[in-house]
Amino acid sequence: MNDQTIPSTVTAVVMDAIGSHALLEEPVEELKDGEYFVKTLYSGISAGTELTFFQGTNPKGVEGWDQERRLFRGDMEPDNEDIFPKHEGYMEVGTVVASKNANVRVGTNVAMLYHHQDGYVAGDVDFCVQLPDDFDPILGIWVAKMGPISMNGILYAADEVQRSVVSQIEGSLKDQKVIVFGAGMIGLLCGVFAK
Repeated sequence: MNDQTIPSTVTAVVMDAIGSHALLEEPVEELKDGEYFVKTLYSGISAGTELTFFQGTNPKGVEGWDQERRLFRGDMEPDNEDIFPKHEGYMEVGTVVASKNANVRVGTNVAMLYHHQDGYVAGDVDFCVQLPDDFDPILGIWVAKMGPISMNGILYAADEVQRSVVSQIEGSLKDQKVIVFGAGMIGLLCGVFAK
């Protein structure tokens, strides 16, 4: 391995209360065999769940959970210890700047599922999609989480139509009329995949 230096700390963005974020410095250890360090380029913020926690509109943050009835209730106090501090993030894109993993080379852009932080030590246990060289890395925020969720929508629809194992997504809804309800990110991606 030539000059592949990694920082001694990473900075993480943590939601410490409703409407409040904090920056935390976390130590980084030297890479072990099979690990690689990703320098974050983009960290997508969830406009759904994550934003509702920050704004204080998520039921889990403002209502209590009734275990017996399996629902949130406004007449019960929330368990904020279960919520804060909250490490969010699952739409990260970065560049591999150091690697002791034979399958992940330095300079590769990757889409991954880790928290909002400026770097991450990853290994084979982490979900990692290596992005093509000509792929705009900012679009990678959709690859690791939103893409698979949307793809599952298409696979479920194809399964309903075919009533057999779907071995590939391409052509699985050929000659079918597809209606997607909702035009958020998931709906838009489902439409693209259906096409």
